[in-house]
Amino acid sequence: MVHRSTRRSLLALTAIVALALGVAACSSDNAADPTDSPNSSSASVGAETSGGQDTTSGSGKPAAADGSHTWGVSIPLAGPLASSGEWVQTGVESLVGAVNAGGGLDGHQVETKTQDNGADASKTAVTTTQLATSDQVSAIFNGPTSAVCSSAQPIAERYSIPVLCYAVAEVKDNIFTYGPQHERMGGVSLQAARKVVGDTSEPMKMALVYLNTATTIEWADSVEAASAAANASVVFRDKVDFATTDLSSYAAKIIAAKPDIVMWDGVPVVLNGFVKALRAGGLDVPVMSIDGASALGAVAATNDKNVYFMQPFAALDPATATGAGKDYVEAVTAHTGKSDYEYLNTPVRVAAYIGALATSEAATKCGFPCTGKDLQEKLNTMKFDFQGLAPGFSWANRDDKYPYSTFFLYQAHPDAAGADELGTFQLED
Repeated sequence: MVHRSTRRSLLALTAIVALALGVAACSSDNAADPTDSPNSSSASVGAETSGGQDTTSGSGKPAAADGSHTWGVSIPLAGPLASSGEWVQTGVESLVGAVNAGGGLDGHQVETKTQDNGADASKTAVTTTQLATSDQVSAIFNGPTSAVCSSAQPIAERYSIPVLCYAVAEVKDNIFTYGPQHERMGGVSLQAARKVVGDTSEPMKMALVYLNTATTIEWADSVEAASAAANASVVFRDKVDFATTDLSSYAAKIIAAKPDIVMWDGVPVVLNGFVKALRAGGLDVPVMSIDGASALGAVAATNDKNVYFMQPFAALDPATATGAGKDYVEAVTAHTGKSDYEYLNTPVRVAAYIGALATSEAATKCGFPCTGKDLQEKLNTMKFDFQGLAPGFSWANRDDKYPYSTFFLYQAHPDAAGADELGTFQLED
């Protein structure tokens, strides 16, 4: 089934602000195609270059100038969304570091060129042009919002470069989402809620609280539309603005509605106060976050035993991770020196790693040299199967290129140092 294009926004950020930005103008048509050969220059790790960073991600050794794959990273490096940029950057560079430490892709190292897009659509147009022309990359990892993805798209298309984005506004041949895209999660959210609540003779009563964005409103609409067929009903629903920090009025109304479960799709940083308000009012029903392991910070702050989360990739415990999940843990730990549960399971970091992993496999299949055009063709057609992390991942799964197939449900440990898997749910097309 072809899923209609929708405006998608980044949902898993703790410091997100609303952006109202237009797509910037493209660069000159007379520029040469940068995908024919990689950039021959290479600087030391972290050296500043033209508003960005030139890095060799992971191995610490300069990639061979005449034989490396070159990828671009366009992210905010400062400002209120810098944390999201760090999540994307460490996800990509952890994968690249592991690849290079293992000898590269069929012997060819991977080099990254990082540019600061300031989470601004106009600036993203400039950095995308820089990556395409001066840096001559064959792929661009973009974040954090759909606005900056939309700004990069026409410029990258002109130079035949695929763009991998956390949030995507519409389906394009050269755009590949690696984020969860919550508006696709209505059906699996209902299944997960039923798993948490259990079977009831009366319809399961749900309260829905979600960000005031098109994608989350669509998520709430889809949950409500499917509720009757799932023996459920929505007894409360309301949207929350990004800037809202006091949810006590929402909590009071939810307590009065007496739901069996509260489903949350909002800014993680205010979730702890929201849960505390519900408990203070005597409502001890499950709270389930659709925003993945980003809920762990709230769990740690509240020490609550009745908080759950779901996401389209596995939550990873360093002691038990297997397959691609174990590879992720080892790669991130080697690159950052960090291995605590909450850090490893930051959703944007995990998702960016998955996008980079798929790109590395596509580049290997493509061979060397691999132009952006050839890499894009592989990304659009290859089937990946990242067992232990994101089983069945592929942009070729559906006409709308949504790559995830399996969603995981977890109950968070009160100390946020782990979670118990309660089940998996398959996305319905």
